[in-house]
Amino acid sequence: MESITAPSSESRKPAATTRPWAYLSPELLAGVCASVHDATDFVRFHAVCQTWRDARPSQLSPLETRPSQTFQPWLLSQCIGRVINSHVVYPGRFSSEPTRRGSNTGFLLVEPAETSAGGERNWVASADGRFAWLFVGGSEPTLFDIVTGEVKPLPPFPGQDGDNGIGRRLTNPRGIVYGDGTIFVYSFNTESARGQGYYHPGFTGAILRPGDTAWTAVENRLNMRATHHACAAYHGGKVLVWVSVFFWCILTPSFGLGGNGGNNAGAVVHLETTWDKLEEDYYERDQCYVLESRGELLWASVLVEHKGRDDHAEGIMASKLTVRVHALEKEVAGSDRMRWVERVDDRGLEDRVMFLGSPTSFAVDAIELGLDGGCVYFVYKHRVFRYNLVDGKASPVEWMSAAGRGSHKAHVWLRPQQPLVAPIQEIRQRLETTSSNNV
Repeated sequence: MESITAPSSESRKPAATTRPWAYLSPELLAGVCASVHDATDFVRFHAVCQTWRDARPSQLSPLETRPSQTFQPWLLSQCIGRVINSHVVYPGRFSSEPTRRGSNTGFLLVEPAETSAGGERNWVASADGRFAWLFVGGSEPTLFDIVTGEVKPLPPFPGQDGDNGIGRRLTNPRGIVYGDGTIFVYSFNTESARGQGYYHPGFTGAILRPGDTAWTAVENRLNMRATHHACAAYHGGKVLVWVSVFFWCILTPSFGLGGNGGNNAGAVVHLETTWDKLEEDYYERDQCYVLESRGELLWASVLVEHKGRDDHAEGIMASKLTVRVHALEKEVAGSDRMRWVERVDDRGLEDRVMFLGSPTSFAVDAIELGLDGGCVYFVYKHRVFRYNLVDGKASPVEWMSAAGRGSHKAHVWLRPQQPLVAPIQEIRQRLETTSSNNV
C-alpha cells in the first residue's frame, strides 16, 4: 500500500539534477495543481513539489488563492488506526482510465500515532463533505484534521468526570459540522435501568454553536434498540433522530441552560413515514442516510431485494439494489406536523449527485464534478455502486481498498476544495501529541 502524504522513495534520494519545476512560479505551480482533478494525483504532486507546498498565500495571486474546482470525492475508510483512501474512477468527462474493480490497493492518508492504541476513532465530517476529522476523546476532546494535521480543541462535555455524565456516553461519538460552524456530535447507547434488571436504549447528543463556550446536551430514551444504521442530524435548530424506518423523532434543545436540554417528553415529536406495502414484501432497507441539500432535509435509503442479500457477484448484486429518496415536508401549510414524502423518480434531483456515507452524506451540483446528474453513489458489501434515479438501475463502480474493508466506519466521502496536505511526518507528530495529552 502506498502513502500519498509522504514523498515517494525516489523523492527522498539525493537529486542528481534539479527538478524541472524547482524554479517555476507559485502561480504556475498552483495552476498545474488546479488542473489535477483526481485527489491521488494531487497529493502525489504535493508530496514531491516542495516549492509549491512551501508557497504561502501571500505569494499567490488572487486567482490562485480563491477556491479552485473541487476534487471528485475521496472514499475514506479506517482500519487499525490508519485512514485509507480507496481510489474511485468516476464515469464522466474527467475519467480517462477504465475501472479496475478488484485491484484497488488504496492509499494511506494517515498513519496511526506510535502512542496510540491503534483503535478506531469515530469520524466528524462537514455536512457538505469538504472537511473530515478524527475525534479524540478524553478530558480535553479534540478534532484532528486528516488533511492538514491541524488539531482543534473542544470544550469538555457536561459531566465529563462523573460516572453518569454525558461525557462518558460521548467518549467516541459520530459528528457533523454544519456550514455555520455548528458542531453536532451524538451516540446511541444502551444503559442499565437502575434496579430494574433490564436495559433501555438511549440517544445522547451535544451541540456547540459558534460563540458558545459550553455544549448544549440533548438526550432521549428510545422505545426500541438502535441498529448500527441509526443516525441523527441537526436541522433548523432541532435534532432529528432516526432509529428505524418506523421510528423517527424530533428533539428540541434548550439552549442557554448550560446542561441537559431536550430530554423532556414534551420536546419529542414523532414523524409519519410513507411506506409501500409492495416494497415491504420484496425489499429490505439495508442502509439509511440523512442529508441536507439546498435547505431541504432528505432521507435516502438503499433497499435490497430479500432474495438478493446472499448474492456476491457484482452484476447480480446491482440488479437487486434500489434507492429511494424522501423529503421532510409539513403535512399542511402552516402546520407543525411533519412527514416524509417520497421523491418520485429524480424529481428535483436531476442536476445533483448524491454521496451516501457516515457520519455525513451530501449532494453536489453535477456540473461542478463533471458527473451525470440524478445519480447516487454508495457502498454496499465493500463495493461502490452508482444508482441512476432516472432509469432506476444500479451499476458497480469500484471495489473498496482491501486495506480498509471490514470497518463499519468505511463510508466517509471527502471532497476538499483546495487541500494543503501537510507532510506525513508533521501529521504523525501532531497525532502523537494529541493522543498522549488525552491518555
